[in-house]
Amino acid sequence: VGEITINPALFTKLPFNVETDFAPITLVATIPQILAAHPSLPANNIKELIALARRKPGTLNYASAGTGSPGHLAGELFKLRSGTDIVHVPYKGGGPAVADVLGGQVSLLILSIPAALPYVKAGRLRALGVSTLKRTASAPEIPTFAESGLPDYDVPSWLGALAPARTPQTIVDRLHHEFVKALQAPEVKDALLAGGADALGNTPAEFEAIIRMEL
Repeated sequence: VGEITINPALFTKLPFNVETDFAPITLVATIPQILAAHPSLPANNIKELIALARRKPGTLNYASAGTGSPGHLAGELFKLRSGTDIVHVPYKGGGPAVADVLGGQVSLLILSIPAALPYVKAGRLRALGVSTLKRTASAPEIPTFAESGLPDYDVPSWLGALAPARTPQTIVDRLHHEFVKALQAPEVKDALLAGGADALGNTPAEFEAIIRMEL
């Protein structure tokens, strides 16, 4: 997601054109993000967070791994959709961002499931919601943003497979068939799930539509 649909919005010059240089094969997996809070924040879910942020505009803050990171964009979209004013605090990487939220210097962050879940399970962070339309199999107890009053909020990180543009259609079809077959194997699903990812395997046209929508 970073290279394919975020970087074209951040940089004026890239060594490739996403829309003309690739042939989408399939969306391999989605990796939900968690909106997590320091336990001291007086909000137990997204609805309570929105109410708190509206009562105290500009006083809450959220950390990210840096400007233009998936967590930053997810946070800004949350602010737009919820009508809240929460201050963005960019860090140089996810590690320092997590450290300051764990220490209570910053109240919130949006982080991928693999990075956030250990702290949630240990009680050091409070999970308020996941960023995908459906609950994730790796943490089914955490509600989605959509369940919490933001019905069109869907901001996962994702992994996809693409071939070079002008790859013969027969090869794209063969690759798609083999990817989907592999993604249906229980051991592959389990391995992805262990890393916080939900296996997919959609069609090339569906994957292309997702890329264009995100761009």
